[in-house]
This record gives sequence, structure tokens and C-alpha cells, in this order.
Amino acid sequence: MFELPSVKEIIEKHFIHLNQADNEDALAAVYLNDPFAVLVEAFKQYPAVAVKDSYGQTLGCITSEQIIGFLHDSYNQLKAFYETVIDTMDASVTVVDADERVRTWTQGAEKIFSVKKDEIMGKPIIEFFEHKNLEILESLHKGKRIRGKYHQARSNLFVLINANPVYFNESIIGAVVSETDVTSQVVLNEKLFNMSTEVRRLEQEMAKYKPSDPFNSIKGKSTVMEKTVQLAKKVCTVRSTVLILGESGVGKEVFAKAIHETTEGANAPFRIIRLTR
Repeated sequence: MFELPSVKEIIEKHFIHLNQADNEDALAAVYLNDPFAVLVEAFKQYPAVAVKDSYGQTLGCITSEQIIGFLHDSYNQLKAFYETVIDTMDASVTVVDADERVRTWTQGAEKIFSVKKDEIMGKPIIEFFEHKNLEILESLHKGKRIRGKYHQARSNLFVLINANPVYFNESIIGAVVSETDVTSQVVLNEKLFNMSTEVRRLEQEMAKYKPSDPFNSIKGKSTVMEKTVQLAKKVCTVRSTVLILGESGVGKEVFAKAIHETTEGANAPFRIIRLTR
């Protein structure tokens, strides 16, 4: 975080060299441990300010010309850091001022939106994009904070958006938005969804032609019944004559038919011969 130094830091780090204070009575006074804001307030009324130590002894003075030079250098240093950060990042970042004019347009924004920096800088952003597609204006005019919002910026472009208003003295003076291109992920997701739908359709279509298990007609879920069904299925693995014993009504015919259809096929003839004594 960029912060202006205290009076003591300004002097100790040789940002400003103290001048001799000839007429202290005509100067405002600040102390070494005072923050920079106190120094600024003093210069609002006096062209020069005396600097005193904790004992009240005058160490020297600072002129308005010196403080202007210091602030100008500080601004240029901050600008250099800002521009380097913007040029280093790959992300799409856009900054607009209170008049909706573009003040920052990164290389990432150029790649996503196919608009060159030289074309858009300093111009109203609505000249390049439809108002309804500009989430940054929601932040600028309504103070809306946006985090990870899915947005279709164009018919063939999908992005995730983060946006924030820029406040100064409790007023919005601009807005910042960053976009991450997720078009390829969206397209891939749509393809996967369509493929999944097609797979389910094919599975349902194949199920129509898949022969059903003849043993499904046998009702009952008891342990004994399940063991009997498993034994009958084992019998179906070999071609042999099968004798099924049991009292009348226990389902011998149902088991016989299931074994027959499993081994011979559902369309094979199945004849029932009932013998009585």
C-alpha cells in the first residue's frame, strides 16, 4: 500500500533537505513525528514551514517549492509502479473514470475483446460496448460490488467478472473491472452436456432391444427364494435335463419356464404336460 512518509522519514531518508530558518515567527511549525497530512495543512497557509524536534528546537525549514517537487516525484514513482503492474499481468483489467472514459486497458483486455489499447484509451466505453453488457457501469453509477459473476459479454464470449467502484472522499470517482475468459470452459461444458444427453438416449434405445431376465417374473425377496433363483441361474449355464421338486403351488412351473427361456430363448416352444394320478 502506497503511503506518504512522516516528516521525520522525509528528512531522515533525504527526500528533502532542510533549509536554514531565518525568520521563525513568520513560519508555521511542524514536529518530526507529525504525519504528512499535518505538513500539508501547514503549507495551505504558509510558503515555508519550520521543523522542530520533540524539545521544540528548530531544525530547519521546508519551502513550498521543495514539497511540490517531492509530491511530483512521489506521483511519478507511484505511476511507474502502477504501469509496471498493469503491463505485467495477463488478466483483463479495465478502469473507467466518472465520465465513463477508459483510463486503463490491459493486454488481457485486448486479447479478450479484440480492441487495441490505442483505440479505446480516453474514450467513452459505451462507444465500444452496449450499455446493457457493461457491468462496470453498475459499479460506477450504483456502487455495486461484483464478485465471480458469470456474464455473456458477447454472443461468442463468456467471462467471470469482478468489479468495484473507486471511492475518494466518500464519492465514486471511477470503477475497476477484471474479466476472466471462460468461453472454452462453457463450450466444453455444453458439449459434455449434449454428449451425456445423447448417451442417455442411446441407453434407453438399447434397452428396448435388450432381452429381459426371465427370472424377473419370479416374485419374492426372501433369502431362500434368492438362493433358489441363483441356483437355477447356475443350471442355465449347462445344457442338461433339470428336475424340479416341490409341493403344488410353490412355483415349479415358473422356475421351469425361466430356465427354459434362459437356455433356449424366449421364442422357443414351451409345453406344459400335467400328469394326474
